Amino acid sequence: MGCNYSQAYANKFCRKNVPIEKSILSLLIAGRTDDCLDLMKKQNSKKYSDAVNSHGDNLLHFACKLNNYEVCKYILHKDPQAASTKNLKNKQPL
Repeated sequence: MGCNYSQAYANKFCRKNVPIEKSILSLLIAGRTDDCLDLMKKQNSKKYSDAVNSHGDNLLHFACKLNNYEVCKYILHKDPQAASTKNLKNKQPL
């Protein structure tokens, strides 16, 4: 399930030229924590606060809204500054 699903899911979106951040977000929203973390580890980004939606929310905003502790913990480990980012409503993720 884990890696195989993540890879298949990522390939599906990459073929449509969707940025990997949106693939990660799709997995996060679908509640597929293990697959989301697998894809994040493969990407090996150190900056999760840069990719934002039209409301200024980044992946940490979404992980917090969805109460996904594991993804929040991983993002904060890789990108501690993500905690201080603000969306367009001037709200921080935590």
